[in-house]
Amino acid sequence: MEEPITAPIVGPITDPPVEDPPAPPGERDWIPEEYRAEKCLESIPNLPTAFKTLVSGQKMIGGMVKIPKEDAPPEERDAFYTKLGRPEKAEGYGLAKPDTLPEGASWDQAMVDWFGKSAHAAGLSKGQATALMQSYNEQQFSKAHAGQKEMKTALDGLRDSWGSKFDGNVELGVRGIERLLPADEAKEFKSLMDATGIGNHPLMLKFAHKVGNMLKEDGYIIGDGKGGVHGSESAKAKIASINADKAHAHWNENAPGHKEAVEDMAKLFRVAYPPSE
Repeated sequence: MEEPITAPIVGPITDPPVEDPPAPPGERDWIPEEYRAEKCLESIPNLPTAFKTLVSGQKMIGGMVKIPKEDAPPEERDAFYTKLGRPEKAEGYGLAKPDTLPEGASWDQAMVDWFGKSAHAAGLSKGQATALMQSYNEQQFSKAHAGQKEMKTALDGLRDSWGSKFDGNVELGVRGIERLLPADEAKEFKSLMDATGIGNHPLMLKFAHKVGNMLKEDGYIIGDGKGGVHGSESAKAKIASINADKAHAHWNENAPGHKEAVEDMAKLFRVAYPPSE
């Protein structure tokens, strides 16, 4: 007896599972996954550009200057100042005296040396120190020019006031200072007046003239200005000359000007042999 043929049970027909095809290479796949979210990489499109950026950044870092901290050692600060352009020594600033100075201006080398040392200690570059010194000089020269202009105006006014007596009054003032002070101090005083320029200031000229006039009234200065007796030696020489000239009015009671000559001789003796000597 033949066995019955049993047909296989066939369920619903389904398609075999299909795997997703590999995704095409993404634009950021060249970046390791852990760095893809970095904001600094968003503007870099590819690996060659990344290398260029890296090299450029390293070069920039090599040229950067690190600012020292407040407690940085002197060696670190010196290295910092050197990178900023400070010369090795203060002399390296080259702060030299100009070839010409404006009228009334003077060059204070001691002050310039001090400025150079101070600028070096502060870490100024050569360009900074030079600019500061130039600015200072311009300010000082401008001030000196204005002072000279003001003094000239005042001096011209004094000339107009004294008129033809100007030179004589100035000389009388000089002689007054010479009589008022010991010889060495008078010389030092006049040198100071010349060095500072104050000796030409109208107020100083008026003051010296008053001193000269007071001493003249007391008989310690002979003459009205130019050509008069200046000091004790000059007075002694004048006395000797009168003593040798027997025809001088001083020796002749009947001669015109005899009284004045006697008075002049007394003044000469006060100048030649003052009580303080």
